[in-house]
Amino acid sequence: MVFRQLIRVLLGVAAGNLALASNCPTGGTTIFFGNGILTTQQTAHAALYDLQMRVDAALDLIQANRDKSCIQYALAYDSQFMDSTGAVARVTNVLGQLADAAVQAALTDYATVWTRLFQYSTIIPTLPDGWDQALGQQFSNILVSATAPLQGDLQQHKIFYQAELNSHNNVVTVAHSQGNLYVNEAFVLVSVPAGQHFNVVSVASPGDHVAGGGPWVTLQNDIILLVPFALPANTVNNNTLDRCGSVVNLASRTRCHDFGESYLTGDVSQPKIVSAVTGFIGQGQVIYSNFGPNDNFDRAHGFALSSTPGGEVIAMPFTTGQYAVVCDRIDLAIAQYPVQGVTSMDVWLMTNTNNRPGSVVEKMQIATVPSYDVHTAYNSSPPVSAISVLHPQLLPNTKYWVVAAPSLPNLLAAWYWVFPNSQGLFAQRSDNNVSNGGWTVFSQQQTVAFSVIGH
Repeated sequence: MVFRQLIRVLLGVAAGNLALASNCPTGGTTIFFGNGILTTQQTAHAALYDLQMRVDAALDLIQANRDKSCIQYALAYDSQFMDSTGAVARVTNVLGQLADAAVQAALTDYATVWTRLFQYSTIIPTLPDGWDQALGQQFSNILVSATAPLQGDLQQHKIFYQAELNSHNNVVTVAHSQGNLYVNEAFVLVSVPAGQHFNVVSVASPGDHVAGGGPWVTLQNDIILLVPFALPANTVNNNTLDRCGSVVNLASRTRCHDFGESYLTGDVSQPKIVSAVTGFIGQGQVIYSNFGPNDNFDRAHGFALSSTPGGEVIAMPFTTGQYAVVCDRIDLAIAQYPVQGVTSMDVWLMTNTNNRPGSVVEKMQIATVPSYDVHTAYNSSPPVSAISVLHPQLLPNTKYWVVAAPSLPNLLAAWYWVFPNSQGLFAQRSDNNVSNGGWTVFSQQQTVAFSVIGH
């Protein structure tokens, strides 16, 4: 019944020393994690350590003899968020508002409220199961009022990220809850040098997008879903039903929001988060790319994508080099038709059979797809990433196919051409049953832009 992770977040004033030079001779990656209100520095450090242990274990499985100095971890701590009145939101403020709301809703009296709030501990507040749906909208209003990040810290966050990038280290930020609001703003302020990467893995976000089009993980029934326009749930664990099993029980929904006890212990959510992080870390080797310099592509022209029967699903081939490699992610020049709400894109890595897509090696997903201009179809966004969970090994000197389509029917997107424009092998079908044959292959067709990244 623990309330302690109601609004644990990412990003604030850093704790710990950050690199002033590259983590290792070949550069490296610095992984940031942070927190928000209702989280002490001790708890935030514990979450960072938990994340580090799981990511390091996954990296060791991928490459047993890796140079561990190349991966560093940093806590960016922030204890201040503003409520709707402009005051700093703290634990006592939020609990006081909840107590007032409960009494106003005639759920109980103040003595009972405070007894039940602290029913298990005088230090860790808890939310009574019995409040349930009766307090739902008021609880949502309180939650929203306490989520605005303190803008005075934003410049400091930019400095942290910029210093790492300028030191030839890539940056991966794991943002939990309102921390996504910070990193979404910081992302547009940072200048990413050529050859460097700044990626975001979003967890339980109250925002409506992920900076850079990165992946998100939100559990079904997480309390954060009460925030209007929050990214929708896309994950269900089998081992956290005690804390995510009810849509009406606010205590259960609050426990569901916990980063450590719900997300990093979940049998589905934990692999998603860790695989997203390791996928970004392993992005150093370009297996194939037809992007121009600085990932440039023809931003004004492309082919429509639709998984609705009678629509268009596109496949593009690539061939590996002389050595076996591991696929960590696929970047694509894709954007969606505006005003469709939050959409995602399915991306398949497939074998080659008779010079056309054969069997599925892995199905990946682009969690957040940017929109193109509704009047001109111009795509001003950078390429978006489909992160591998399986990290499949690709054979040397072997042709594979990359296939893309919207995850849901009746949605429209576009895959943009390479620049300068060129023609080559291309396959198309009218539905997303990608492994069932039915591909039409063109030997000379405008080529769309993508890259395959791995190690």
